[in-house]
Amino acid sequence: MSIIYSLVSRSYDVVLSEHTEFAGNFQQISRLLMRKMLKKGKSSISYDKYKFHYIFDNNIAYLCMSDNNLRDEIGFSFLIDVKRKFLSMYSDSQIQEFHAYQLIEFNEILQNLIVYCS
Repeated sequence: MSIIYSLVSRSYDVVLSEHTEFAGNFQQISRLLMRKMLKKGKSSISYDKYKFHYIFDNNIAYLCMSDNNLRDEIGFSFLIDVKRKFLSMYSDSQIQEFHAYQLIEFNEILQNLIVYCS
């Protein structure tokens, strides 16, 4: 039971930061799923043997992928930690100015949170 992949995105299409230790097509799948997200709120989507959890709030998407055995509460707790760290580091005005994949320094934070959660 573990988090396999995580990302933070502005809106649905500008990935600011992401991290995984694994190879696979889940990055492409996550982009497709992000287009189907609700405009606000949180949800889980099962796909094959994986589960994608997301929180979409204030035009920012926090998403993670886990194996199907991970309890939803753990996935959402992980995302709440990601959101808390992200918003403590960057202001709203900064977030709106960031370009895709610009937040390389946040990748390490995602990595540490994934390790801690696992």
